[in-house]
Amino acid sequence: MPFKLGVLGIDHGHIFGMLSNMMAEGCTCDAYWTDGPAVTEEKFNDVFQDVEKVQNRRRILDDLDVRMVLISAVPADRAALAIEAMEAGKDVMVDKPGCTTLDDL
Repeated sequence: MPFKLGVLGIDHGHIFGMLSNMMAEGCTCDAYWTDGPAVTEEKFNDVFQDVEKVQNRRRILDDLDVRMVLISAVPADRAALAIEAMEAGKDVMVDKPGCTTLDDL
């Protein structure tokens, strides 16, 4: 069974390298979620044509086949999304910075 990924947030260009490199290693990904329109969204959809946008991130977090979540959301949202993903039992790869406040840390 392939290692399945999900994506939360595509607001920073690092998501292209994160997802491309994981897929080059044999991972699969069929869904992403982003909070509102992202400046990278048109390019993301062109590059990753088989990755569907979902309206609710719980679709990714509740998918038992998703083993890791890649996060490249707005920096202020990354820590909360990472915690939510880990609480859902997912491994996490988050774009830097992973948090922006001491409370998030």
